[in-house]
Amino acid sequence: MNQKSTKERLFGIDLLRILAMYMICLIHSNAHGNAHTELRINYETFFYFSTWTESFGLIGVNLFAMITGYVCLQRKWKIERYINLWLAVAFYSIFLMLTGIILTKFQVFNYGFSFQDTINIVATLPFGSTYWYFAAYTGLFFFIPFLNDVLLKCSKAQFISLLVVLFILIPFFNLKSNDIYIASGYNFTWLIFLYIGGAYIKRFQIQFNSLTLISLMLLCSIIPLICRLMSIPAPFGYCYHNFILYTFCTFLLLYKIKIRSTKLRTIILRASQISFAVYLIHQHPVGSAIHAEVVHYTLYNYDYPLWFAFAVALCIYIACAPIEYFRIKLFQIVKIQALSQCSANILEKIFRHCVKKVAK
Repeated sequence: MNQKSTKERLFGIDLLRILAMYMICLIHSNAHGNAHTELRINYETFFYFSTWTESFGLIGVNLFAMITGYVCLQRKWKIERYINLWLAVAFYSIFLMLTGIILTKFQVFNYGFSFQDTINIVATLPFGSTYWYFAAYTGLFFFIPFLNDVLLKCSKAQFISLLVVLFILIPFFNLKSNDIYIASGYNFTWLIFLYIGGAYIKRFQIQFNSLTLISLMLLCSIIPLICRLMSIPAPFGYCYHNFILYTFCTFLLLYKIKIRSTKLRTIILRASQISFAVYLIHQHPVGSAIHAEVVHYTLYNYDYPLWFAFAVALCIYIACAPIEYFRIKLFQIVKIQALSQCSANILEKIFRHCVKKVAK
């Protein structure tokens, strides 16, 4: 890896990955406290401020998917990458489930898994797991070689026309017919759209004036708040045009950022490396229940402070670090990487053999 690509990875994409996952933790903190959905008497300021924090963080999923397009467009597709991710998903799915059962048995934790919960977590692993994002990513992953083949060949004008269709026309039609198009964005179709958006930025290295980008970001993030203050429906959702524009502006602002501090570079790299684990841990039923407990404790003991979502999201991110460190060390000890490589080689040989048979 040359010096330029190292800097780009460290100070652009890694920083975006951290921000995206922090945003995801933030909106889940809001959700656990009904912060932006329930207007309480004498806590109007809290409600409206939480509306803005929700807007601020709602693009986290969009950014994460767009990063995939930026990173994978010119990278060789390997099934081993998916297997590595799947093994991490499988580990946390089962490990956290067992942890929850044990803590509940010893009355340290009050979350009881039903038999159906256990079956659901284990049985869905071959299909991408119970994590909606990873299940959707599974569909995206196997489309990547075909997407890249098209996206690397089309002209800039063709690419821009495609972006207009994907991010202006279809989201507009989706406002009325969201069961037919991209719904609320919780599917692999929307991840494909975002992958294409990230691929466009990667291929053409788009740049805009930073002040313009920041101004648009602020405008997009306060539109829902303005709507609620005016007592009209607020445009909340991954696929709304204000959040699409907000996503692109944030990506363009940060993907080429330069940081000179060596210490800060190291922190960014380490925090980026655990970002996916943060999602797996805090969105697991056990992790989510603990997250909810932390949110409720903070709200009730500090009288609904405005800072709660930012603080809890940071605590969740930091708390996941030692757990992921443990997983990494465990995988190294049992040589999971070798298993992943072996599995990938076997699957690729089987696939090539089947294709040759069918092609004859």
